[in-house]
Amino acid sequence: MSEKVFAKGLYAKAKNEKAPAFVKGSLSIKVEDFITFLNEHKNDAGYVNLDLLENKTDPSKWSATLNDFKPDNSKKEDYPF
Repeated sequence: MSEKVFAKGLYAKAKNEKAPAFVKGSLSIKVEDFITFLNEHKNDAGYVNLDLLENKTDPSKWSATLNDFKPDNSKKEDYPF
């Protein structure tokens, strides 16, 4: 498993206890840092995929990490359908 790459400039938090049920959390974006991160990590289609993770010791704190999963198409089998 590769080392986690944390999204620079993106900060996620669990919802405030006084927030209504439809609010799941909040994001803060430091624009310059996040744009740089996006440009450095976008895939060939122009996307950056992120996973939101809950902090193990403090569930109110979350982080966003780069999801760089790429399917292994070399193992694809030909099916005679």
